[in-house]
Amino acid sequence: EGQEYLHDSRDFLSMPTMPKHITFIGTGIISYEFADLARAAGAEVEVIGHSDQPLRNFYPKYVKKLTKRMKKNGINFDFNQNVDSITKTDKGLVLKTKEGLEVNTDYILDATGRVANYENLGLDKLNITASPKGIKVDDHLRTSVKNIFVSGDAIDKKEPKLTPTATFESNYIAKDILNDDNPAIKYPPIAEALFSLPRLAQVGLKVQDVKDNDDYEIKRVPYGMLVFEPADKNTSEATIILNKEHQIVGATILGGQSVQIANALSIIISKKMTPEEVDEAAIMAFPDDIYGIVQLLTGALPG
Repeated sequence: EGQEYLHDSRDFLSMPTMPKHITFIGTGIISYEFADLARAAGAEVEVIGHSDQPLRNFYPKYVKKLTKRMKKNGINFDFNQNVDSITKTDKGLVLKTKEGLEVNTDYILDATGRVANYENLGLDKLNITASPKGIKVDDHLRTSVKNIFVSGDAIDKKEPKLTPTATFESNYIAKDILNDDNPAIKYPPIAEALFSLPRLAQVGLKVQDVKDNDDYEIKRVPYGMLVFEPADKNTSEATIILNKEHQIVGATILGGQSVQIANALSIIISKKMTPEEVDEAAIMAFPDDIYGIVQLLTGALPG
């Protein structure tokens, strides 16, 4: 009830003025990024989630640290709440949950996710399989009709649905059309970023997927505590995953420069390099964060 009062991310980016109070439904990337923006612009911010596990795709330890920081900045979080209704009054909007929470607000953004819009394309007439998760493709990004390809968020896939991923897939399709011998698509390491304050990024294997696997070593690198990010010294931290060959295979980074670090590590992971090999391959600028992390992993710096 009252869904006509909901807005999406496009509406948010088109607002002429910032509301006094704004409420976000959902605890994913959009809510975390936009909540920080709205709070920085002076709005009172409420974030409502249906579970107590926000940003499920990211390392829970860093999500907890980020959420704590956002709370300190004045953003209010309500977990384990399921929105039941929204009504309009003379003073604004009233959001109610099934659990009894009542929020008086001026603007509500629905950030609970999107579903693939595949209806009315005639896919069923061509026997092309599709669902709310996307359209089924083979390892050449072809549907069951071999001259119909799919790229980007429209694909039913496990890879992150990101703009750079869509660009990579579209370039692959162009090569596949022009080359009869084009090999099956092979995704390189995909860096993901949450543009919150501070930023959170990850690439390669995830800590939560390998923490109980003896084939991997997990190293905590509190690089912010040393000389690299004095402004965020208590927050900036990386967790690096190494395999039995001591190659870097995954990382999660929390800090102002985490996106740049993840981008650099994506190449290192793709080339299957150890920290020692990275250190021997280049003399990096000091005191850049990626330089510091590599030095800490090789034992060249204390800590």
